[in-house]
Amino acid sequence: MKKVLDTERDILHALEDTADLNWTNHVRRLLSGFLLPFASRTGSRERLHIFTTNYDRLIECSCDLLGLRIADRFVGTLARRSIPRVSGSTCTTTFPESAANPRYLEGVVRLTRLHGSLDWRCRTGPSGGVEVQRCALPFGAGENHPELQEKVGESVLIYPNPVKDVETHEYPYAELSRDFAAAVCRPNAVVVTYGYGFGDDHVNQVLADMLTIPSTRMVIVSRDAAGGAWSASAGVSDGTSRSRSSWATISAIWKP
Repeated sequence: MKKVLDTERDILHALEDTADLNWTNHVRRLLSGFLLPFASRTGSRERLHIFTTNYDRLIECSCDLLGLRIADRFVGTLARRSIPRVSGSTCTTTFPESAANPRYLEGVVRLTRLHGSLDWRCRTGPSGGVEVQRCALPFGAGENHPELQEKVGESVLIYPNPVKDVETHEYPYAELSRDFAAAVCRPNAVVVTYGYGFGDDHVNQVLADMLTIPSTRMVIVSRDAAGGAWSASAGVSDGTSRSRSSWATISAIWKP
């Protein structure tokens, strides 16, 4: 967790650096340049749905730079809490000339964090019940921030351990995994992976199920060339041998 916070601080420092504006603008372009082409779509089309297994808030930072609204399971203002029923909600707007026909609001993306986030906490809410809350932890917060002074390990909702494929069957991760499966396992779905190493079996299984649908496609953005380290480690470079890994299963049914 400390390393993730250190990364956020480094990015925040780069964004606020006024001594080297060229470097600052370069960082801003890196943060927003990849996301913008996918998010730039008319409101009548299906919303871009971003799924991430990371714990940092880099995606939220990028959306702030682009002025994008994020639709997720959280509602509220002072104490934002997760409510399952809002997972399919969206934003619409009306115009005087067409008040009876609301239009989808542009610049809205969906975001699902499959493994939780640095600012997710399991706490007792105002209603007296235990809630999944998003605390007021700023991007790149300092080590002396109040939200980091308590025993974070007992309340923060992230699972950076080898048994997270089992723990994700519990709330709220079961609902988040169902959102992922419902979004990608349908005709004509296109999944673009960026920086994902295919190390989570519960995610890989959903991707493998998706690729059994003939009209679906998956695009992998990776620093490794086709037939490189991933294919070799998976044992599918010749298209015949398979390993027991989920990545081998995905590679075997890959459809360009």
